[in-house]
Amino acid sequence: MNKQNNTIKKKIMFMAILAIVIPSVFLFVFISLYQVEILENKKHDELTIQAQHNAKILADRFNAIIELSEHLTYEAEIERLSDKYNDGVISENQYYNKVVNELKENFYYSHEFLFTAIILENNTEQLYSYGSAGRQGVFDFANNVKGLLPEITENLDVDIYFHFVDEKLYMIRNLMTTNDYQKYGTIVHEVSTDFVFKEFMENPYFRDYTVFTLNEHSFSYGQQKETNLSKDDVFKVSNTIQEEKFTLKCEVSLPKQILVSEERQLIINIILLILSVLCLLAVLLIKLYTSITKPIEQLSDAFKKMEEGDLGFEIHYNKKSELGFLLDGFNNMSVGLEVLVNRGLKEELKLKEAKIAALQSQINPHFVNNTLEIINWKAQKLGSDEISKMLRNLSIIMCAQTNRSNKKVVTVRKEMEYVESYFYILQRRFEDKISITRDVDENLLDVEIPLLIIQPILENAIVHAIEKSKGGSLDINIQQIDQDICIAITNDGANLTLEDEEKIQKLLLGVEQTEKNSVGIYNVNQRLKYLYGDKYGLSIYKNEQALTVAKMIFPIKEQTLPINDTVV
Repeated sequence: MNKQNNTIKKKIMFMAILAIVIPSVFLFVFISLYQVEILENKKHDELTIQAQHNAKILADRFNAIIELSEHLTYEAEIERLSDKYNDGVISENQYYNKVVNELKENFYYSHEFLFTAIILENNTEQLYSYGSAGRQGVFDFANNVKGLLPEITENLDVDIYFHFVDEKLYMIRNLMTTNDYQKYGTIVHEVSTDFVFKEFMENPYFRDYTVFTLNEHSFSYGQQKETNLSKDDVFKVSNTIQEEKFTLKCEVSLPKQILVSEERQLIINIILLILSVLCLLAVLLIKLYTSITKPIEQLSDAFKKMEEGDLGFEIHYNKKSELGFLLDGFNNMSVGLEVLVNRGLKEELKLKEAKIAALQSQINPHFVNNTLEIINWKAQKLGSDEISKMLRNLSIIMCAQTNRSNKKVVTVRKEMEYVESYFYILQRRFEDKISITRDVDENLLDVEIPLLIIQPILENAIVHAIEKSKGGSLDINIQQIDQDICIAITNDGANLTLEDEEKIQKLLLGVEQTEKNSVGIYNVNQRLKYLYGDKYGLSIYKNEQALTVAKMIFPIKEQTLPINDTVV
């Protein structure tokens, strides 16, 4: 055993060394030859996804500013003011103030526009404007846009025109009447590029290397750098988004050397990190070695003790790991073997005792039955029909008790016949002071159940309840619940006290010595658990009407009972 342990130790140590040295050498070679390309491709994919994401956000922003601008038109307030001015309802000064106030109400909280101006057809020299750009916005508009408006809007109709000049982006659209779609003015917005192009401007790769195209008009932001590089030395990604009001194209042209320079520094950092990890692994190797080999040694020693006959030996190991589960499994196996061996010996002794008792009892039942037949014949001859009937019923019960045919199960129908015979004798004994009701599901009459499973419960109810109250009633209810059969026997005799309930529970669990008159309920409970499992069995309790209920539940299925299942 020690030689095998030493071999395992050497193998583990050898595997641990190989697990560190070989991967480390391979890793250095891998990084030096391939990692640059892999990281470059990864960065390429990341930038591609990010560029696509940013282009989608940008398109959504443009849709939002178009919708914001169109909202002013849909309200048609400026159109109504224009009509009132043309009809002389309001003065020019009132007209100006109301139009400016309308712009303020619509764009006061807007982050998208720095400046908004309206020029109406009935007075092209008058400028109605509002925005955070203030006078500078008016100045830039006058110098860069106003002179171009007639040419831009001549054939614009209801479309949108984007004009880029001096790193400023203007959105231009006609104001159309709601009734006949006739042009009555032009609205111009200076778009806040810091807000709209935020994602592109905050990314150094995109800021200086991206060209935007809006409806065939190209422009760029930042300090655009000349690349003068071949196609293979430039990373390019282009995203085109077609919307109802505009077409947006975002094209990024980034030199690959920018990506590689950063990746090289990353590789150096990774190599330094690997060296640090190797030093740490060397320190942890001994601890790891010990944590693996120690439980194996304990398990090896424990098996040796079991070979020597020390069943039930347990290994104390508190760590929660795979080896801990392995040792727990050994402990469970060791204890289980001890229990099985002890149980096997006890069962063998019980079986021998049962066989001896069976041999001793084979003569007496036969003699008693013959004697009962003689007495029954004599009673019939003397004309005592009641005594004869009592003897016949007693004979039926005796046959069931002795079970000379060695039956282990009977049908519900047959079991109820035994119950009827037993109850007939009880009625003669109590002079008809007891009564019985039966509620049996007819579909269960041919279902097989353990022999004499009901009579001991009836006898227990008679002895502990009916006799004490000088009479009473019994109710037998047999029904199916899911895949189980439920037999409930209710009596209205002497009420159960709290002390009685506690005593019954102890009797059923076997923690208290079984009384002579209570052996039946213990026997029934143990038989059901033995045959069908611990989840089934007998329970005795007091229901809501203060009546005592004895309930048995077990599965409806074919059962092959062990040969030593003796009915008591």
